[in-house]
Amino acid sequence: MATDKRCLRVAEFIRQEAARVLQRLDNSHNQFFTITRVKVKKDLKSAIIYFSVLGGEEEKNETLSYLEEVSSYLRREIGKGMHIRYIPELYFRFDPSIEGSARIAELLKMAKK
Repeated sequence: MATDKRCLRVAEFIRQEAARVLQRLDNSHNQFFTITRVKVKKDLKSAIIYFSVLGGEEEKNETLSYLEEVSSYLRREIGKGMHIRYIPELYFRFDPSIEGSARIAELLKMAKK
């Protein structure tokens, strides 16, 4: 089992590399999304990549489909720069924290009026 510090380092590396690789890919669906954070399991065999996207449910589902479609390529590219025994399996989840923050800001703005 990896230490918490190592898990954090691996997660940050995956976040940076995923963002770099995805930026280079031709996104034919024209999704505009952001990789917000990555959580890596203690055994370093799987990682959950959280993303944020502007728009409704349709945009979230399209982005999730796109990310799942390119996940094997993404895993392979991330693995080129990692020096660990197993390259983590990648899973994708929508990160609702950005929407929550925007909603709170909107409520605060309404309260000031």
